[in-house]
Amino acid sequence: MTQTGEPAGQITADDYVSIEDSNGVAPTNIIRVGDPFTVWIDFDLAGALNEVLVGILRYSVRYWVNGLGSPAPANPIPSRGESTTHGQLGYRRAGTERTVPANTLAAGVYQLGAIVTFRLNNNGNLLHYPLTVFTLPKIIEIYA
Repeated sequence: MTQTGEPAGQITADDYVSIEDSNGVAPTNIIRVGDPFTVWIDFDLAGALNEVLVGILRYSVRYWVNGLGSPAPANPIPSRGESTTHGQLGYRRAGTERTVPANTLAAGVYQLGAIVTFRLNNNGNLLHYPLTVFTLPKIIEIYA
């Protein structure tokens, strides 16, 4: 399944953030506290207007973490901002990934998700562009 963003029909994304334990240990949503891990989201733009605007749109992927009975740091995963590429409507791991350093999250259970938002680059002046998509929260465990 995919998540449909707003406005409808203009953007879709994976239901959940993808996670890879840097040590290659499965399952990927159960991670040792001392292991770094990588998160990313795949999303696709659609619609005639977006096809014209790719190349001058900038996107920002913000990853969020909620502790479920565990304290979560305020901003454990930095946002990633990139420019869209003319003629490219799909964006994958290489353009959205972030590595979460070891020991960023204390042992506990968390929800992890992502929000993709856009800005229109008007000669260096970034203007809000009404296009957004959210993932569903994925449950992860960080264990000691």
